[in-house]
Amino acid sequence: MKSDNSMDRRNFLKVGSALGLGAVAAGSLAACNSGGGGGEQPAAAAGPTALDLTDWDSILEAAKGTTVNYWSWGGSDVLVDWYNTTLADYLKDNYDITLNFTGVADTVDTVTQISSEMQAGVEEGSVDFLWVNGENFYTLMQADYLYGPMTQALPMDKLLDPTNANNIYDAGVQIYGHEASWQSIYALFFGDTAKVDVFPSNTDEFLEMCKKYPGKVTYTDVFNYSGSTFISVLFANILSEEDYSRVALDLTLTKDELKTLIEPALKYLRDLNPYLWNEGTTFPADSGVFQEMYADGELYIGFGTSNPQIAVDKGTYPATTRCFILEKCLQAFYYLAIPKNAANKAAALVAINAMGMPDMQASDMEVNGFIPILDSTRLTDAERAMFDRIDLGEAMIPPSQLEPYALPLPSGKNIDLITEIWRDEVVGKYNE
Repeated sequence: MKSDNSMDRRNFLKVGSALGLGAVAAGSLAACNSGGGGGEQPAAAAGPTALDLTDWDSILEAAKGTTVNYWSWGGSDVLVDWYNTTLADYLKDNYDITLNFTGVADTVDTVTQISSEMQAGVEEGSVDFLWVNGENFYTLMQADYLYGPMTQALPMDKLLDPTNANNIYDAGVQIYGHEASWQSIYALFFGDTAKVDVFPSNTDEFLEMCKKYPGKVTYTDVFNYSGSTFISVLFANILSEEDYSRVALDLTLTKDELKTLIEPALKYLRDLNPYLWNEGTTFPADSGVFQEMYADGELYIGFGTSNPQIAVDKGTYPATTRCFILEKCLQAFYYLAIPKNAANKAAALVAINAMGMPDMQASDMEVNGFIPILDSTRLTDAERAMFDRIDLGEAMIPPSQLEPYALPLPSGKNIDLITEIWRDEVVGKYNE
């Protein structure tokens, strides 16, 4: 799956450090303390909702008997059902917390809600905690709309690997304790083996596959997270190690500098266009539409960040669905964060901690297909056995086989610029 001279995660971080990107890459690891939460001690928030983040028992007491408002992506019926049953029951039974879940089509909708309320001076907002990562986290951090640092107050933080870069930065942006690690995903291609005889193992073969099955491959609009992740995977496979390291981690790049760096990948995307669905003039608006197109057989190749075996078992995807990667794949964490104006920060902290503990991590892996973020060396034998018993299914590549080829996603700031460049340089355009 990978050539001998391809970069792995360790070499990638070395490249980033050599380029002077230590503040967001390798150097970030040194900022971490004993836990995985981003390198700063917790501090009590100012105002009437102030909590003593050094006293977990007091937080548990403050959360008891309350309702907590959780906003998250709602595009998966399986995940939504898990929130409303398994997680809701766990919080109620163990902490006397009632979960009120709000599903959104895209996390940007949650960001818009928080931003609107913050700008309007709403002191107790609609969102107590949210699912977030990447460019949406970058947007909220830039606006100073997140509560924190708070992660080192969480008991679950002691179960994280402090040397895993995903616990320190999110798509190139330092976390500083403003979001808690929640789920790990790999961005993977998958396809129907009944329709595609041989899956590609590099970008040249991917292009040839698109030519062989014209109109049967595409990706989500890049202004959607799924689409930006799709082209980021191609960037990681097309660009040199040094250039991809800069694209992923260098927050100082201007739009013009970034365009120069990714020009080989932009050319490749234009090469793809004539063979894509609608010949690359339009793209599915969101991941839900894209997934339906694959499920209906309109597309032969899918792409996602969750285990497709879940959709196979449900009967949505064909049983002949299998994952594949090119020479490199991308790994990212999903996180949970609390807005500064959250009305119930105590219950949000308790819920976030519960979701990061072994019981809920194992349930999330088994039901929803996400990869746990816990450091197995910090678990008990019984906890490790609980995870070992979970079968991810035939469609999924075992995570242990993916890790050597995994690189991080580009920074949120750079993704914002890349989407603008993509709109101007790729959509509906073809190479001569």
